[in-house]
Amino acid sequence: MLMEEKLNYKQIIDAPLAVNRRGDSFEYHHDWAYFSQQGYPPETLTVGIMIDATTPQNGPMRMIPGSHRRDWPLRIEGPPLIEAGAVDDSQGVDILGDAGDVVIFHSKLVHASADNTTDAPRRLMLYSYHPSWHQAEPDQRNRGDRARGQAHEARYQELLRAGYVPRFTAPED
Repeated sequence: MLMEEKLNYKQIIDAPLAVNRRGDSFEYHHDWAYFSQQGYPPETLTVGIMIDATTPQNGPMRMIPGSHRRDWPLRIEGPPLIEAGAVDDSQGVDILGDAGDVVIFHSKLVHASADNTTDAPRRLMLYSYHPSWHQAEPDQRNRGDRARGQAHEARYQELLRAGYVPRFTAPED
């Protein structure tokens, strides 16, 4: 059953919005550390569809093959990322591909991504599915994030109406 869908968008833009991050990398983690907080089972899978070609320069996902078969120490403070030094990065594989390519991975597979160092977007559409035997309230996982995202989008629309002109473009093909 579809649990969530999200667009993982990597592109540094110059916009007058309050954003707390510099760069768009993401440290080693596995999705079940987040999914389990809402009671989803580890059998949850994610399907990623590459909207743009994914290259070594534009922040590809880096996965640790076979890492879903073991438990990983998570940091105590902050988001549930894998404890620093627990992952041997030399075992990682960058997931590269053309627009339209698909990757499917287990919720306990350890992965990360580097910064997009190009001017072009790197978009990856992610769909996560939980087993049909698991019962969950619809949109349980992302309801709060959706509300915050909608407020952020509303502020951006206000800026556009007030005359702000974005200084970035994304390909339309």
